[in-house]
Amino acid sequence: MLDSSHKGQGKGTRLTFEQRIMIEHFWNDNKMSTVEIAERLGFTQSTIWRELRKGATTNFTDIPKEVFKKNRHGFLIYSAKQGEYTKQKARSNYRGSRKLTFAKKQLIEHHLNDLGWSPEDIIFKYPELDMSPKTIRNYIARGDIQIKEHAYGRRRWKQKQEPAKLIQLQRKKALEEIETRVSGADTEQPVVLQRLPIEMRPKSVTNRRVFGHWEADLVISRDGNKTPIMVLVERKTRYTVIVRLTGKSSSEMVEAVDYFMALHGDFVRSLTFDNGIEFVAWEFLERIQVTYGKKMYFAHPSSPQERGSNEWKNRLIRHYVGYQNYLKMTQLDWDKVAKLINNKPMREALANKTPSELYMHEALRAKRLKRYKEREKQNK
Repeated sequence: MLDSSHKGQGKGTRLTFEQRIMIEHFWNDNKMSTVEIAERLGFTQSTIWRELRKGATTNFTDIPKEVFKKNRHGFLIYSAKQGEYTKQKARSNYRGSRKLTFAKKQLIEHHLNDLGWSPEDIIFKYPELDMSPKTIRNYIARGDIQIKEHAYGRRRWKQKQEPAKLIQLQRKKALEEIETRVSGADTEQPVVLQRLPIEMRPKSVTNRRVFGHWEADLVISRDGNKTPIMVLVERKTRYTVIVRLTGKSSSEMVEAVDYFMALHGDFVRSLTFDNGIEFVAWEFLERIQVTYGKKMYFAHPSSPQERGSNEWKNRLIRHYVGYQNYLKMTQLDWDKVAKLINNKPMREALANKTPSELYMHEALRAKRLKRYKEREKQNK
């Protein structure tokens, strides 16, 4: 019998190199079974069998099970050196525990709560954290990382929608008013305003290949004031512009368009809206199509997926400012919110670049192209 010093110490005890040499002698020379070796060394039978597989110098995996059982010692040759090498290799691949230090916690919480980044964005930007997005979510689930209730774009509750029939009646009334005003115009050539369906958008717009095509929507607060803001998103770069409103009247909507066009009018080719009543008012359509000469496309009713970029940005805005007190915020406050959104890298859509970077690049490119065309006209 072996001395008690050679026996295992129970659960968690690892095999030493001396014990592996004994296993090699017992298995190869004495032809002992795994049960007998386990009793000699004080380990379980499964531990001995796993060690034999790790330190095997022959390939026996393709041998049928019935054939292998008849001559185990002939097909499986164990080497203590091979077993020790496998153990050392596994230990070298182990990177140790990924402790959540105070600095890492502060960094992650800041990007989740204040900047609205997702765990994937954080890991892509800071690989030195040495953890996966799933690890961050596990820390959140355990309470090690504190996040807001609606951190990185999570929803709080579903917005209460108006009855569909009421919306249809209001939209129909607004369209009838537009047709009446067009047909009753005193001019010899009345202005024809178009509400182009979204199917008529060129493929280059749908594929986001051309710069200058925007989507627009209203986000309304859920307090007693129901204050709206206009959110415009450029499709190719995902650049966001937020315009403060105090109401949804036609004059307010026209002022918002004037403010937007004064800043970005040189980089606007078309705008896509939903079928909200505020977007089919006569003054609003006339200002965009006649004054600015831009095309207007309209999505289908109850189809927010047709303006996915716009809806996602609306969700980010609610993450940063919540759902109330829009009336107290100034245009400068909304510009700060838009800056946060535009400086957030988009890992998949923009290859980890920010909308601000791409928008500046495309804007400079458009200006150079415009100057080039002007010089060509002068030369002709």
